[in-house]
Amino acid sequence: MDDNKILKWIMETNLRRWLLFLPLSIVSALLGNIVWEFINLISMGRMISIESFLYNIYNKPISGIITGFIFVYVGGYIAPHRDTRIFLLSIVIIMSLLTLFGDIFVLESPDYWGWLFSIFLIVGSFIGRNYLNNGEK
Repeated sequence: MDDNKILKWIMETNLRRWLLFLPLSIVSALLGNIVWEFINLISMGRMISIESFLYNIYNKPISGIITGFIFVYVGGYIAPHRDTRIFLLSIVIIMSLLTLFGDIFVLESPDYWGWLFSIFLIVGSFIGRNYLNNGEK
């Protein structure tokens, strides 16, 4: 059985690529984040409490980088045009800025760990975009 059967089916036509690049990038980013959290709970959860400062200072940045990278990389790989990567990066930046400004101006008790995640989500998405650009050269 061919391992890339689904990928070949997606890449056959531009219509499928346009329809599936955003949903697949979102699902892939969520799955990547879930797998990362699960691995962390298994490995780090036994050593330190998951509510501790050290766990959060380690987990939130890496989780944001992984999620941003997967979102932009999968969407940029599937999308038929290079300009779509800029669109995906813009989505991440807008989403992160809305989270930051929403916490600052609306909530009485801001979520600082969410801010850290949002900042590193942007970093991860830039890394994913650069990785795709270097792969084409």
